[in-house]
Amino acid sequence: MVVAPAKKKDALTIWTESQLSSVRGLDVAMIVPLLMGASTAQEVVEFVADNLSGTLSNTFNPRKFAEEFIQRRKATGKTLTGSYNVGLISLVSRRRRRTMDLKKS
Repeated sequence: MVVAPAKKKDALTIWTESQLSSVRGLDVAMIVPLLMGASTAQEVVEFVADNLSGTLSNTFNPRKFAEEFIQRRKATGKTLTGSYNVGLISLVSRRRRRTMDLKKS
């Protein structure tokens, strides 16, 4: 039986994994390919807003992560089209917190 050699990770993947590793309970191995597969900057922002904005981490900032991920991805030459609004992440975070507060009361 021939086993294929492990694929070498690029710098963006390594950076993304290291950033997401601080988030408790996050399946990094599942999240990274989804982020890498986004075709527009707005998809990245929406994905982060929907999946990472309510994370339990003292060191992870979803808005900053999305901005830097987009910049790093563009710098690698991997195309991301369109403009984006990272303010969406703050909006989703506030809505989630408000919803959770309402459920508690």
